[in-house]
Amino acid sequence: MKPVIHLVIATHGEDLAWLDDIGLPAFAYDATGTRPDLIAVPNAAREAGQWLHHIVTHYHRLADWTLFLQGDPFAHCPDLREQLHARDFLRRHVTPLGRTQRYLAGHRHAHSIAADRLARDILGHVPDGAPWILGGQFAASAPALNARPLAWWQRVQQRVLAGSNSSPWAMERLWLHLLGGR
Repeated sequence: MKPVIHLVIATHGEDLAWLDDIGLPAFAYDATGTRPDLIAVPNAAREAGQWLHHIVTHYHRLADWTLFLQGDPFAHCPDLREQLHARDFLRRHVTPLGRTQRYLAGHRHAHSIAADRLARDILGHVPDGAPWILGGQFAASAPALNARPLAWWQRVQQRVLAGSNSSPWAMERLWLHLLGGR
């Protein structure tokens, strides 16, 4: 049986014509509130807020695989079309979609400081040396997303929305670690 694959697109006015070529069901969230053909969400915490909204809202009915993408996913993952065609992401529970870097705990950049604070708050520790994804885009299986209880995801969502000025960049450094995709 073929796995069910959904795309979750976080948008803020981007042109989504590229979805026509992909051929996969998509939940396209709109933070502008101006596009009636998309799912309206508050303009808070950028893609992290929209992706967490999807996880929390669909927790009990997630697709076998969900790809979490920005409105223009190609800026951080130029080979996305090839990855979708090859379906290599089906081989692991969590796959980064874009270039990864190493998390450096204690780095003095504002986004890193926010990530350290959020990691301590959510996880109780900072994932020093763990990989993270530029742009935060990733594919995750339902078991990877359901490995943490809904109440945990709801707490993460509340924390991210409360710190929406810095949490999107903190979450891009934490997604893989939160999902166990080391």
